[in-house]
Amino acid sequence: MSGPAGEDTEIRNSSALTALEVSFDWYVRNARSARNRYHVSEVALLFASASIPVSAAITPTRWIPGVLGGVVVVLAGLRPIFGWHEDWLRFTDACQQLKRERLAYQERSGPYEHDDRDTVLVARTAEVEVAETHRWIALRRGLTLTAGGGSGSPGDPTNDTPKGATQ
Repeated sequence: MSGPAGEDTEIRNSSALTALEVSFDWYVRNARSARNRYHVSEVALLFASASIPVSAAITPTRWIPGVLGGVVVVLAGLRPIFGWHEDWLRFTDACQQLKRERLAYQERSGPYEHDDRDTVLVARTAEVEVAETHRWIALRRGLTLTAGGGSGSPGDPTNDTPKGATQ
């Protein structure tokens, strides 16, 4: 990195950069966890689904395919409840945004060219976190309404559409 000799120390000691790193680490950890849970649930769903016709063909009892069918229903029902796939995508997107901000901060480029760059980094880190939270809320609201949570009409207390907005 170019610049004064103390610049590297200044970057390492930045509380704004430390805050970004804490947020980045959280998103990395949780993206990995969501990805793993998503993959395990999808593989389990595939195996349980594929086992139904196999068990029906090789066992004289009807309860084994029935139980496997129940497992498939439960696994399929867990997908929208936990939203591991959506979490994985949202968290990965937040990680990438924070990576870009960190790099721009370290290189003193874009909005980080001036002396107030720590303030800018804190604000932009918060913007990433707030935007990701808003995407999560929108996703959860969408699932609630599509699952029969509310009619969406203006008089419905579960209607989350802001006044004046169209649905």
